[in-house]
Amino acid sequence: MSSSDSLRRSTVAVGENVSRYTASLRTRAAAPSGQVSPLHDPRHSPAADRVLLSSVFRLHDEAPLHAYECSYAEVGVHGTTPFAGCLFVTRKHLCFKSHSQARQVLLRIPFEHIINVQQAKGSLFQQNTLRVAIPGEDYSFTAFESLEKTHNEINKLWIRATYTCVFGKQFYDDITLAARTVKDLSKRLMDMPQCAVPVADDSFLQSKLGLPLSECLVSHYACKLDEGRFSSLGGRLYVSQSFVCFVVAAIAGVFGIDTQIKIPFASVTAVDARTSDVLSGGGIRIFTHTHKFVFSAFFNRVEAQKCVVEALTRYRALNEAREKNKGASAADNCTSGKDVEQGGSDEGGGGGGG
Repeated sequence: MSSSDSLRRSTVAVGENVSRYTASLRTRAAAPSGQVSPLHDPRHSPAADRVLLSSVFRLHDEAPLHAYECSYAEVGVHGTTPFAGCLFVTRKHLCFKSHSQARQVLLRIPFEHIINVQQAKGSLFQQNTLRVAIPGEDYSFTAFESLEKTHNEINKLWIRATYTCVFGKQFYDDITLAARTVKDLSKRLMDMPQCAVPVADDSFLQSKLGLPLSECLVSHYACKLDEGRFSSLGGRLYVSQSFVCFVVAAIAGVFGIDTQIKIPFASVTAVDARTSDVLSGGGIRIFTHTHKFVFSAFFNRVEAQKCVVEALTRYRALNEAREKNKGASAADNCTSGKDVEQGGSDEGGGGGGG
């Protein structure tokens, strides 16, 4: 094939593509307001496409799911030749048929042979491309109405066909159902009102945690303790006036694990944030004189850390006030004792003088 023939065919293909795009614009402009016209050629219909798939591609048992007007870029010795046509998508195949009468291009690509489907962004003068790779060959399609939408639809069908071919249809249906169940459960948990969380009150501190009757609950948070054998177990962190307590989930008792950890504020030396664990949103580190506790997987780590720090600050302020009051009381008692002793000696001296 000479370079002049290749240039002539490229010019004809581009002209056909431009005229087809102009016709689609006119169709959309003529559509009534409030009615969306089809994105592909209006001549396409499910019935006609099914007949075409059966007669041209010999796919008698497959129905067309999507039909996209696009251009197939054929790579040859003298460069790339575009062919305007339509890409038909079924459950098991990608099929392309060119519109050109001079040279007809027919492609039938089974999904089970595809090893990759990806978008390739073009440069300033090149269009974005959908690349479909099979062992030993790549197919490039351009000039889509919406490349991202086309890629998403084809990628979903390719993944479905791959899992079905390798593991069987039942396995694919099972993991699809599991994924939908998890997604639905996550949505329900996000929409769940705060009152649905188990409520803990002051009596919980005394009955379950064995804290003094003077303790009042400040707040509680779901989290995980990252320390030794507790690293894979979740629970709840309770903050009171003088303690930070962690209660492991009830199932931990089955494995013989202690379900309670009590940290008195009197033994806490520092509280800071651990930001290295990005995936779980960071954590809170509580240091004592002899140990370090790390809590992570908070729904709101900043709020939980703020609560612990504020409770610790209040505890220390109250302790300092108590110490000052004790010191002042002791000083007053000493002064009163000296005054009483001095007064007693004066009385004794006065009695002797009499």
